Parts: sequence; structure tokens; C-alpha cells
Amino acid sequence: MLRFFSSCCAFLLCLALALPALGAEPTASAPLKDGPIGAALARDYPQIGTDVIAINPTPVPDLYEVHARKGLLYYFPKQGYIFVGELYDKSGKNLTRETQERLMQEKLASLPLDKALKIGSGPSTVIEFTDPDCPYCRRGAAYFANRSDVTRYIYFFPLAMHKNAAEKARFVLSSADPAKAYEEVMAGKYDQGPLPPFKDNGLGDEQKAIGEKFGIASTPTYFVNGQTVRGANAELLDKLLGPGPAPAPKTGNGPAK
Repeated sequence: MLRFFSSCCAFLLCLALALPALGAEPTASAPLKDGPIGAALARDYPQIGTDVIAINPTPVPDLYEVHARKGLLYYFPKQGYIFVGELYDKSGKNLTRETQERLMQEKLASLPLDKALKIGSGPSTVIEFTDPDCPYCRRGAAYFANRSDVTRYIYFFPLAMHKNAAEKARFVLSSADPAKAYEEVMAGKYDQGPLPPFKDNGLGDEQKAIGEKFGIASTPTYFVNGQTVRGANAELLDKLLGPGPAPAPKTGNGPAK
């Protein structure tokens, strides 16, 4: 059974890192995932072991950082304990957040932008995972329709609860003018009637697979200049993007080039 600690865990780990004896930097080592540490983790927590991407040492002796598909956690192999929380050093630096940001940048850099629907040509980059029938996604679409200062890379991630969403995504991505089709679908044009005939180009299924591999669990999810925004949080989007300029004609009519 997992032993989860939240704020208490973070506090205790912060205290541990503050001790002078633990101030050394972790040393480089062979990949730990395929060695004894990875084997111990798989034995103690088989439900986690199969999702492990990497295992790294931390400044705390015998404590290891585990990069799993759904996030970071910490493992004491000698005691068989797992900690979920944030690790701080004695200066107050959040080591967990630092690692999370680095991993997110690596994941974003690995996204195949040529498979995304590109809209706009502004200086700020927004990567978006959306569902065409999600009301919050539509609210986010309306927000970005008024921002000419962004370049959007849109991946459809239809949720199972929206039975028509996957077909709408395929329609948009297979259209001669995907940007226009996107605007029509997000405005609800086809909610009460059938979609126009189209020949599926397979990009909708590719985008869904990209979202699954990336670990998307809900929509809308935005990455604004590398920062994560979950939900149509206009206040946070404004904070990250700054005041929006006056609306301008949109550019882009298909997959990113």
C-alpha cells in the first residue's frame, strides 16, 4: 500500500536537506531504472514499476527521484517507502518543481508540431489540447479568437463522454480549410445537424495518440510559452500572455509547416 504524505512530507524532506551532512550534490551513475533500484521499485510497487521512465539520485542519501508517466515521486528502497511531495533545499529552492519544469520542456520539445493545427503567427506560442464538444474548450477558443499575438498549435483530444467529438475532430483536420472548420465547430455550427461529407485523412487519430502519449487527462490543457494552464483560465492566460492586442485577421489554414 502506498504511503502518501503531502505537506508533512515536504516539510520533513526540507528539514532533511537542510542538514549539512546531506549537502553534497548527487553523483553521476549508470542508469538506475534497469539496475537494482529499479528492480526493487518494481518488486515493492509493481503497479508503478511498469510506468517508470527514469530513476535519478537526489541530494538525500538513499532517496531516489522516480520519473513516472504520471508525475514525480520519491523512493526509499531500503525501507520500501514512497513519498509524494515536494523536495526543497536549505535555501528554499523547490527541487521538485525545478525537475518538473525541465521534464515538461523536454516533453514539449518532443511534440511533433507538424501534426498540429496551426492558427496565428504571433510571438507567443500556445500548445493546446482540446475537445470540440467540451464547453470549457469552446470558452478557451473564444478567448484565443480575440488574440492576434499568439501562434497556436492545436491537438484534438476528444473525451469519451462526448460521443460526437472524435468525428468533429476528424472533420476539422480533414477539411480543405481546417482553421475555418475549427472555428465553425467550436462555435457549435454542427451541434444540431450532420457534418458535411469529408474524407478522413487519419490526422485526428494521430493527434489523439499524441495526447495519450503526452499524458493528457483533461481538456482544455494549454502550454503557454512553456507554462501549463489547465482549464479555460482567462485570468491566468492574461497573466502569462499579457494584455491582448486588438483583434486582427487570423492566419493559418492547416497543419503546421
